[in-house]
Amino acid sequence: MGELTMDDGINDLQSQVANLKDQLERGEVFQSLGSRIKTILEGISYHSATPVKMPSRSDGVIELSESLEDQMQAETLTGISDEAILKLMQHLGSPNPDVRDSRIYFFFNDALQMHLLDSEQLRLMVNYLLDPRVIYSHVLEEENDAVFKRSYDVLLLSVLTYADRSGYDFLDDETVDRIVIETITYALAEKDTRGFVGNRGWAHTFSHIPNLMDDLSKRPELPRADKLLMMAAFIERYKTLTTPLIFGESERIAGYLANLANKNSLYEDYLLVALKEWRLELTDRNKPTTEGAWNQIFNRSRLMSAMMLRHDFSDRVQRYLNSVIDFLA
Repeated sequence: MGELTMDDGINDLQSQVANLKDQLERGEVFQSLGSRIKTILEGISYHSATPVKMPSRSDGVIELSESLEDQMQAETLTGISDEAILKLMQHLGSPNPDVRDSRIYFFFNDALQMHLLDSEQLRLMVNYLLDPRVIYSHVLEEENDAVFKRSYDVLLLSVLTYADRSGYDFLDDETVDRIVIETITYALAEKDTRGFVGNRGWAHTFSHIPNLMDDLSKRPELPRADKLLMMAAFIERYKTLTTPLIFGESERIAGYLANLANKNSLYEDYLLVALKEWRLELTDRNKPTTEGAWNQIFNRSRLMSAMMLRHDFSDRVQRYLNSVIDFLA
């Protein structure tokens, strides 16, 4: 992966997230959590997009995927080499949806269901996906084609964390902690809200991020502070987005928030505080005069509507949602 680079700003962002996580676990920043995250977000700098080196289809990945799929269908595939795994994962960043999505992503799903990957290989996959040069590829730049690599990295991570919870049991506490920190860091840094991108298929970062956070939050051994920080970070990031989320992200996010809020009154209380502060922030602003400001209004409106339609939040949250219906744009 020598051609990949990581923006220096990511190191600082990771450190801030790790420090905030430690402080929250010690009970030092609960009341100021939202404002602390806002300060971190305000300090993130983006720069112009640079050329993204795309994986080459001439390296035999198509032939490899076809061979593996044929063996899988014939029920003759008994294992996958580490070399093949790494080659396939390097093509998760392909702009071709047939390669990235239909072939590689679904192949790994099938391989997990058929128990074709051992624990060492699953750890190899997680370590590759958590490499900062992969998960943060070009993330602090304006809109760029590395979004496919970042987004499908996060999507595959959610599949692997689910597999770990479902019986594979290959992740140790240190690795889970690392996943939490990198997930939060990535969520704060990502700004590309594109859904379906022309003939290149799904990007969908803001569906894949809550998908991973939702799965991590289902781990009973994960500290409550970590679950709370993920939710708080995602809400604060969502509030700042100035481009539209119009490809079903709101429904996925609402599901994540409902699942977490219904686990414990701690999360429910924080969600209510965050929603109320969000409304106050918008009412204190002048009437929107830019496209970005209007996108923030309508992104919130779509999320509130998706939350209302679920009917599985607690009575307290549902009452609040009903009370703001007249405020929705």
